[in-house]
Amino acid sequence: MAQNVKPVPDGYHTATPYLIVDGGASALEFYQRAFGAKEIMRVPAPGGKVGHAEIKIGNSFIMLADEAPDMDARSPKSYGGSPVSILLYVSPKGKPLAVPSITVVPARRQGCTCRPGTTT
Repeated sequence: MAQNVKPVPDGYHTATPYLIVDGGASALEFYQRAFGAKEIMRVPAPGGKVGHAEIKIGNSFIMLADEAPDMDARSPKSYGGSPVSILLYVSPKGKPLAVPSITVVPARRQGCTCRPGTTT
């Protein structure tokens, strides 16, 4: 008997970012400290790497894994940088980032109705 499979899992959005990183465990820890991410799941890979992980920041999921060149999954480090960014919406009175080792460009009113800031 065939089971009904939901095309989009409960709680997920139609599009979900999937990040390929160098140092998945460190990335997960960073997102937890910096943005209050909740780790939903982690699938270990050989050598202490992350084969697949899912975190939730606010109401949005982000998936990530360590790079796996044999599967042509490479991190931005392999390319000398990344053309991708993730926009996080926070309340105007949102708490400051809890990681002092990153640079923060404070949020400020732009031409749109949002107040973007930047971390590096």
